[in-house]
Amino acid sequence: GEKYYYDAETRETSWEKPKTPPALPEGWEEMVDEASGTAYYVNAERGLSQWDRPEVLPEGWEKVADPNTGEPYYVNRDRGLSSWDAPKAFQEYYLDNSQLMASSRGLRHRKSRDMQDYHPSLGTKWGSVVSGRDLGNGWLETEDGTYLPTVVDGVRIMFQRPPPGQGP
Repeated sequence: GEKYYYDAETRETSWEKPKTPPALPEGWEEMVDEASGTAYYVNAERGLSQWDRPEVLPEGWEKVADPNTGEPYYVNRDRGLSSWDAPKAFQEYYLDNSQLMASSRGLRHRKSRDMQDYHPSLGTKWGSVVSGRDLGNGWLETEDGTYLPTVVDGVRIMFQRPPPGQGP
């Protein structure tokens, strides 16, 4: 197969070799400690500085600390969602029926990560592109907050779509 690149920090893939690290979140800048020569990060607006590179989170998400344990987790207050794992940015995925060969016109969305919890009206036609976030557990969370399985009857049906002009 073809070589692709994986950014462990953002969990994104690319056909092209990365040239620079991902942009810092708004308000952050990289500085260098004169004594050690080590990079650190400053957000002057918020009065923060830290050694670890700040994460670029999808819109609406923030990193907070669990009040009981101090462990970091992620929350999207607008959508009422939380996760111990950093949320991935939305990417485009292609809905492929070439191997499954289902007789339906497309795939119905789910209201939850339950195969039988069908959304009453939303669906995506086979061969279409859908914007979502692969949750890594067999489900794609779509931008509208519904879910699509990435595998049906043991057959992968959802594939990340490479940027235009890059790859198949």
